Amino acid sequence: MLWIHPLLAAFTTLLAFYVLVLGLVRLHANHFGGTRQFQWKRHVRLGYAVYGLWLLSFFGGAAMVWLHWPDAFLKGDHTEGALNMLVLIFVGLATGWYMDSRAKKRVLLPLAHAAVNVWLLVLAVGQALTGWGIVQKALLS
Repeated sequence: MLWIHPLLAAFTTLLAFYVLVLGLVRLHANHFGGTRQFQWKRHVRLGYAVYGLWLLSFFGGAAMVWLHWPDAFLKGDHTEGALNMLVLIFVGLATGWYMDSRAKKRVLLPLAHAAVNVWLLVLAVGQALTGWGIVQKALLS
């Protein structure tokens, strides 16, 4: 059971990189004259999946720590990174939903959405690094 959180988080982060690549096509077309077709529906659908899986991973990880190591609950770099990600997930979700539900040409909101999500990926990589230390201590020893 304790392996579910790290495996889910790793899968979700890899999926998030794919969603970023899909979004980069749009960025390239809007700002650099690119001509490739933006797979809007796939980007939106998989983006929602990433946000949902990251939330599931967050709450699942918090529940496992609370159940198995209550003295460690809400401490450490891994928890701090997760809490930062939680806020940004809702910002990314809100900006993405707004653009999807009110489609029109935009410049600044897509850039803000992209910046939030790139920062989420940076944090997710940081979570993988801090999480690996936890896996080594708690699951592999």
